[in-house]
Amino acid sequence: MAANNDSLQESILIRRAKRRLIGALFILVILITLSFFFLQDRSQLDNPNQDIKVSFTDSDLKTKVDLDDPKPLAKVASSSEVDDKKFMIQVGIFSDKTNASKHAQTLQALGYDPKLEYIELEGRQSVKLITESFESESDAEYALLKIKKANLPGMIKIKASQ
Repeated sequence: MAANNDSLQESILIRRAKRRLIGALFILVILITLSFFFLQDRSQLDNPNQDIKVSFTDSDLKTKVDLDDPKPLAKVASSSEVDDKKFMIQVGIFSDKTNASKHAQTLQALGYDPKLEYIELEGRQSVKLITESFESESDAEYALLKIKKANLPGMIKIKASQ
C-alpha cells in the first residue's frame, strides 16, 4: 500500500513538473516572438555606431564634483537658473519627528542648516526635512552629492524667494 501511495505522489509531481515546463516554454516563445516587434534593428539606423545613452537620476547631474575637495564650487549661473529662484534639497517627509531629527543631525554634521517644516498629508501631521537655500543649481548639486554620499535620500527643489 505504501508503494502505491509513493507512485501516486510521484506521478502527481511529474505531471506538475511537465505542466510547469510547458508553461515556461510557452512564455519563452511569447517573449522571443514579442522581442522582434519591440527591439529596434540597429543596422538600419543612420549611424549604427552611435552610443546608447543610459541615464539615471544620480548620474544626470550637470556637474562632476570631487567630494573630497574642500574648496566650494565656483558660482557659475546656468541658463536654467532664474534670479528670483533659490534651490533647496528636500531630504524627505517623515511621519515620525524623531526619525526626521536624526536625519537633521546628520545634515548638520555635513555642514548644512536643516529645517523641519510641519505639514499635513492625508489628514496626518508630517515633518518635511529640507536644507538651507542655495543660490545656484550647481551648489545644490554639490550638496546633494555630499548628502547622498552620507546615505541620505534627497532631491533638488526650486522655491520662490520670499
